[in-house]
Amino acid sequence: MKKYTKGFTLVELMVVIAIIGILTGIMLASFSAAKTQSRDVKRVSDLSQIQLALAGYFNRCGVYPANLTIGSGESTCTSAGTTIKLSTFISSVPIPPNAGETYDYTVDAGLDDYFLHATLENNNKPSNNSLTSASISWYTPGIKCASTTKDFCVGPK
Repeated sequence: MKKYTKGFTLVELMVVIAIIGILTGIMLASFSAAKTQSRDVKRVSDLSQIQLALAGYFNRCGVYPANLTIGSGESTCTSAGTTIKLSTFISSVPIPPNAGETYDYTVDAGLDDYFLHATLENNNKPSNNSLTSASISWYTPGIKCASTTKDFCVGPK
């Protein structure tokens, strides 16, 4: 007598489901790490854009803007009879990738030095993070760039 079977046994199905589950778990872990890294790259890129706009503003005005506001309340100066706005150099201030985050901008009393700060999700900070808490003693206590944290800070180029 011949026995005809159609379909898979329960053991075969369980093995296939287990393999799919393991592969899915591995893929989700790598995908999560890639998303975290991409958000950090965006933060660093955003600070670079702001840094370039601030450099342009400083070159034209001789001071840095009091705030990063675009539109109502925007910092302005007059240079050679022309009103210069921060929006001349950047159309909008970049928004951090996660809701509730902010980029900290502080300018000193003389408007001739500034500090930009973002908190990264990874400890892999970019190598151009040259500010230390010793060089920014005028900055708000509690938010400093230390080499052992996830802080990323930039100042004037």
